[in-house]
Amino acid sequence: MIANTKTLTNLNNYYKFYNGDPLSFNGMYLSCVDTGSSLCGDDDIWTNSVMPLSREKLAQLVLQAEQAVETELGAPVGLKWIREEILLPKITRFNQSVFNMTFRTNKKFVKRFGQQKLEKILSDVSILFADKDETDNFAETGTITVTLPEGTDICDVKLFFPGTNYEIVGFEIIDYNTTTRIITIQIDIWNLVKPELYLSRSFLRNSPALDACDDSNFTSLVDIWVDTVDTCKPMIEFVYSDKTNCTPTCVDTKSPGCAIMLDSCNGMFKVSPQIYDEEGCVVSGNNICDVPYKMIIYYQAGCHSDVCINGCNNDCFCKELEDIVFKIATARYPAPLCDCKCVQSVMMSMAQETSLFVKNEGRTLRYPGWIMNEAMFGTRVGEIEAAIQLLAVKEKFCNFSD
Repeated sequence: MIANTKTLTNLNNYYKFYNGDPLSFNGMYLSCVDTGSSLCGDDDIWTNSVMPLSREKLAQLVLQAEQAVETELGAPVGLKWIREEILLPKITRFNQSVFNMTFRTNKKFVKRFGQQKLEKILSDVSILFADKDETDNFAETGTITVTLPEGTDICDVKLFFPGTNYEIVGFEIIDYNTTTRIITIQIDIWNLVKPELYLSRSFLRNSPALDACDDSNFTSLVDIWVDTVDTCKPMIEFVYSDKTNCTPTCVDTKSPGCAIMLDSCNGMFKVSPQIYDEEGCVVSGNNICDVPYKMIIYYQAGCHSDVCINGCNNDCFCKELEDIVFKIATARYPAPLCDCKCVQSVMMSMAQETSLFVKNEGRTLRYPGWIMNEAMFGTRVGEIEAAIQLLAVKEKFCNFSD
């Protein structure tokens, strides 16, 4: 579902967290079939922004939870492009000193240095829909098969609704041929509802909730983009004060440089100078104007592994971080007042305040003292459970150390 609040976490996975129905969570119902698999049913249809079941409210809480986890972990819960400034020490021998120094980014788990280039590579690619379970005549799965342009990294592939800036998330790359560059992508149909329908519907029960049996509610085409590094732009900009002896080749009291990765986990790197060519793109060279007082660095960091096959990092814990984020957001979500037992059972459990209730039906809720001392997110059940899980993740995530 389209939300104004953008999150790194795939919000559409939340229905799995509360053991609910993906169609209801995406503001839909089925008029043509009864699959018997819905645990909650039409009473639990989520809206865009109207409480009690508001996806926009959930997205806001997920974003806050992501920021809290990022602070504790030292890395974003998903890939994020970052611009960062580093003040340089006062030196007089720039060539000998700065290029021999080791620097460190603020964020851990750096994937690459550089500035973002989000570029459309294919337009109006067709989706083939199919009834994956072959039991109910409801086509719940879409498949995209296409040949990628040469040089495309499959880990950089993104999907967008045609002609819009609305990204489609939650897809899976199930096959890729490195010789033919043919890629096969699979996605659940509830991720393909046309964004304009979300913007115009109020998503009340059944009507005007969207009918998932109506094919016209789903896009049959997608645009394929790549989210990659702009090789024309510098990874690093050395910044000079107004009083400088820069030559005319310097642009706006800045000169370009590149970053040499030493330790991607901890963001350790060294720098090397570059120059701009006649077209304004960075190329190899050494043209140091003066002693800079700071550098601006550009990089992409955060957990990354779950989407791609054969070539993406499998040593991180993105799914665990997603679970942690959902626990925090659920603990802080206002308890739903609707007759939605499935949603309530998880939300009310996660929202219980352990500092106020010692026992509940004979079960001790107060956690041991050491756990309460580590409750960096709060003292509700979901917040404490998230803290316990994050402590375990920190021991293995990217060789984490304080």
